[in-house]
Amino acid sequence: MSVTSQDFISFASTCIQRNDEIGYRNAIGRAYYGAYHHTIAKLVNGPKQSHADLITYLQGAAWQVPLETFDKKKMIALSHVLFAMKSQRTLSDYKLHMNIDKAKADLAMTNAANALKIVDSL
Repeated sequence: MSVTSQDFISFASTCIQRNDEIGYRNAIGRAYYGAYHHTIAKLVNGPKQSHADLITYLQGAAWQVPLETFDKKKMIALSHVLFAMKSQRTLSDYKLHMNIDKAKADLAMTNAANALKIVDSL
């Protein structure tokens, strides 16, 4: 059975409902991957395997060459949202000494909604 980017977002919401730190950490990761997969699905020529390459692509080659026909400002804005989300995902996955609370998970969900909104407007 195949999953969609929205399935990641829905699962992130379920993780938050656990009301514990592991749920919040997983929500951050799932929200990021939902936004990542939603973005990848929209691109025509973008990198399909690398998170860092995707962000770099949206910041430059996607519109400089151009390899995509989407609005430059929207691609740059999307790169910033994805970069912030990836940074939070990295912290939540690897920095176990840090406290990850509900506010951080809620922010990840807000950022994911913003990313999906940008992608859908491309």
